Amino acid sequence: LANVWLKDHLSYFYRMKPEARHMELGDLTALHEHHEQLKCKDMSWYLENIDHEMKYEMDKICHPYIRGPDLCEGGAKKLAPGRFTITRDAMMPRDLYLQKVKETEARWAEEGGVHEKMPHLWHPEL
Repeated sequence: LANVWLKDHLSYFYRMKPEARHMELGDLTALHEHHEQLKCKDMSWYLENIDHEMKYEMDKICHPYIRGPDLCEGGAKKLAPGRFTITRDAMMPRDLYLQKVKETEARWAEEGGVHEKMPHLWHPEL
């Protein structure tokens, strides 16, 4: 799935799932073609329009159990509640999150609304 949906952000996935780098995936051509036929939005669009928190935290992600530069400072005990890849100190502040949501909603209203921007959010073939 990551190789189809996260094409432009695959490096972040592999940072958190290094074991996936060497997995045999087989031929993904049909999945990539289907993704294109459905005119699915890319991960950059998703981050800009839907998941503001993930976009903010992307350069702050860490892993509590691996060695190297992505190890969370303070280990697992410093992780944000209910989260695995971000520490409490690196979380997006609530007021900034709410500001980004308002900005996105205003932009969508100006551009014709959410249904015009996301025609494939629900698709009968999925």
